[in-house]
Amino acid sequence: MLTASPPTAPSSPSPDVREPRPRSWRPRLGGGGGAIAPGLLLISVVLIGPPLFFLIWTSLTPGPGIRLIRPFSFDAYLKLFGSDATFFQSLWQTAVFALGSSAGALVLGSVLAWLVARTDVKGKWLVYLAVFLSFAIPGMIEVIGWILLLGRGAGQVNVLLHDLFGVGVTFPIQSIEGMIFVQSLSLAPVVFLLLVGPLRMMDKSLEESAVMCGASRLRCFRRITLPLLLPSLLSVLILVIIRAVQAFEVPLFLGQPAGVRTLTTEVYNGLHESFIPDYSRSAAFGVILMVALLFAIWYYQRATRDALKFVTVTSRGFRPQSIALGRLGWLGTVLIALVTLFYVAPVLAVLLESFRSGVRQPGQSLLSGLSLENYRAMWRQPDLLGAVTNSAVIGLLSATLVVVLCLAAAWAIGRTKSRGRAALSHVLSLPLAIPGTVLGLAVLVTFVYLPIPVYGTVAIFVIAYVVHFAPYGLRYVQPALAQIHPHLEESAQVSGARMGAVFWRILTPLLIPALLGSWLYVFFHSFRDLSVAAMLYTADTNVVSTLVMSMWQEGSLNVLSSFGVLISMLSIAVAAGAYTYGRRLGVTVE
Repeated sequence: MLTASPPTAPSSPSPDVREPRPRSWRPRLGGGGGAIAPGLLLISVVLIGPPLFFLIWTSLTPGPGIRLIRPFSFDAYLKLFGSDATFFQSLWQTAVFALGSSAGALVLGSVLAWLVARTDVKGKWLVYLAVFLSFAIPGMIEVIGWILLLGRGAGQVNVLLHDLFGVGVTFPIQSIEGMIFVQSLSLAPVVFLLLVGPLRMMDKSLEESAVMCGASRLRCFRRITLPLLLPSLLSVLILVIIRAVQAFEVPLFLGQPAGVRTLTTEVYNGLHESFIPDYSRSAAFGVILMVALLFAIWYYQRATRDALKFVTVTSRGFRPQSIALGRLGWLGTVLIALVTLFYVAPVLAVLLESFRSGVRQPGQSLLSGLSLENYRAMWRQPDLLGAVTNSAVIGLLSATLVVVLCLAAAWAIGRTKSRGRAALSHVLSLPLAIPGTVLGLAVLVTFVYLPIPVYGTVAIFVIAYVVHFAPYGLRYVQPALAQIHPHLEESAQVSGARMGAVFWRILTPLLIPALLGSWLYVFFHSFRDLSVAAMLYTADTNVVSTLVMSMWQEGSLNVLSSFGVLISMLSIAVAAGAYTYGRRLGVTVE
């Protein structure tokens, strides 16, 4: 209970004497925890530093196998730039693949975002269904589905057209054109999610004023809408180019059979094409790729730092509105339905193939010879339960550790005044520039050099995934923490609460939506990731993604399809449950 003391006459304090603070006052939360950021920085450097060091060291010490003591040499780089013709071939094909798929994704994703955010087109929910499927279905299953649909000769689309019309159409899905097509579909949902918000919040009055002055709709789009969206479009384009360069599943399944070589598959091939792995060549590929992506990320950050110059939403009576398409609305609905079909069709193709027993004979209908034999054979696979168990354990541990690390790091960066804050943010963001295959190789050579017995166990996967997904986890938690005013923590401290109690009883409950979103993101992606796993797995540490790859290489397409259906259904069920629960907490998982 507070009581007021009787008023007293004010006194004039001496200019050299400061009034003492009340005993209950404590320094601002940001002033404490000075050793937390340096401690987290040390942990981050220990996690990320050795793999990068040993990757570079391996590229500079050519020779058979891996040895710590070996003459220092640039031979691996000189061979790549000199006598290795496959380097320039893979560099060119990577550029064509990345730029082509990025352009396709940007066009498709921005058109869908414009239709959903700015128009009254019917069937907008189908776009969100397509986006949900693209994130819920493992990428390998989608790629295999497209091979089943459009594969040469026996592709299901070709068979169906031949049965209905007596003619067949062959699309070279296992080619650079097919790679661009499939990767564009994979990246389009990312473009859609990044652009739908800015488009929805753009003030329509700007375009209406131009129309009233006599400008056509096309000129309004070219002179007003497009320039205002230019920063968002540029940042999204750079981001999807980075993701396309880092892609592994599409080049592996669609490019390698057609002789298309990309930088990520070259890193993988260096370890698996010959009996004696060429670690130095793969490491040199990885270092070159990492440096190129570091430059791209630097340019991305530079392009997005002046976003306030293009603000169109202010406090002056803003109200987002939709553009009436009128008679042309059906074209937008048809496009949305067609795009949704592109995301559903590969899943249906895998589902149909999972019921087919044996190889389809010429003239045989698509629906003939169906049985449950593949599902019975799937359960007889000796590595099935072990792979699923390993993936689940790796996903659980990786997601939990990433959330804990990123929660502490986000608090240290945003709430403390430690000198190591900026360095901690930069170190944790560094893995954004490291493709999965390069990171897997770096972690592999690290634990070949270091006498730490984690190779051949799930622990090496967990370490790699914590490094790989820490930047994404940090980007989930940091914006959420920035929305919580420090006054809440300061008030608790003034009331006598200790720093630990403030952290766990005030901050953490408020951050639960972001923490859950981060956890789900890491769990889903580590459960189905192939790029890192392909470099680290052994016969005793098969995971879901490497088991799918092994079935594909062995030609067990029917059993692979049944396993793909099982994994897809589990992913959809878990994603739907997480999405339903997450919406109550304000969680979004991309």
